[in-house]
Amino acid sequence: MGSPAVVLALARPDLHILGLDASAKKLAFLRQSALELGLRNLEAVHGRFESTPPLEADLAVAKALAPIDQLAGWWARLGRPGAPLLALKGPGWETETRPAGWRVEATSYELPARGRRFVIRLSR
Repeated sequence: MGSPAVVLALARPDLHILGLDASAKKLAFLRQSALELGLRNLEAVHGRFESTPPLEADLAVAKALAPIDQLAGWWARLGRPGAPLLALKGPGWETETRPAGWRVEATSYELPARGRRFVIRLSR
């Protein structure tokens, strides 16, 4: 199990990182990680992306959450205008519907035992 929120909190202690999830197990992991690693900038928040109130956030990272057109719709409500969303995707993401009015940029990387994966950057 892993979470982009933990990595971001470690890499950017100057930022307030919200780890948003509906799973109690994943939130427990985030809270325990924050406690054991001393990550005062990591906050575990119970909720779902689609029902979270607007945040005016500067960046989001979504891991295996939804198709990119759906992510773009949620991010249009949650993010600050012009702020990017990074979606972590597996093979086949190319068949997903591209959101109208959004730039979609893909960067690929290899996982040793799992093959090719992608970071998809959505921005307007």
